[in-house]
Amino acid sequence: MDVSRFRRRLRDGEVTAALAEWGGDPLAGLDAPGLAAAVAGLTEEWLGAVEAGLGRRDPQEVVGTLAELTERHPLREGLWALLMTALYRAGRQGDALAAFRRAREHLVTELGVEPGPELRELESQILAHDVRQRPPVIRLLGRDDDLRAVADALRRCPIVTLVGPGGIGKTQLALAAAAGYDGEARRTTR
Repeated sequence: MDVSRFRRRLRDGEVTAALAEWGGDPLAGLDAPGLAAAVAGLTEEWLGAVEAGLGRRDPQEVVGTLAELTERHPLREGLWALLMTALYRAGRQGDALAAFRRAREHLVTELGVEPGPELRELESQILAHDVRQRPPVIRLLGRDDDLRAVADALRRCPIVTLVGPGGIGKTQLALAAAAGYDGEARRTTR
């Protein structure tokens, strides 16, 4: 019944609800011919749902879960990619790159292969501080006045320079202002 409900919820696009139906290792405690293949198939379905579900959540919330999953399934590049992305988005670039090295070590040692192109591209994006790996929503707390000032400056001049000591959030402010400016520019061109 659990498998049936799990699959139905996945078909309906209810990933979180499908994962809630999962009660641990499938068919645990049973031993029958051909059962290993069924268990492997169910585990693969579950891992696919986990990857889809965790990829949508707040990076800081999922780092621990992803670290545990990569430990249990070290050859699954999708989990490593999610862990690297979550670590990077949580402001932990060094840890994200260390995760790539661990993934590579497992793949080379256990399978004799290098990481696939997607994982290597993700490493390159993290090294380059690629904005595609930044969180889609930039939260600025208490910076509304600063954001308005940057937006006003952008309306007057196409180039604005933010200055100040390191670590005060100039980059986050610039990214938030740029995101708002893009939306504003589209509205005015219609």
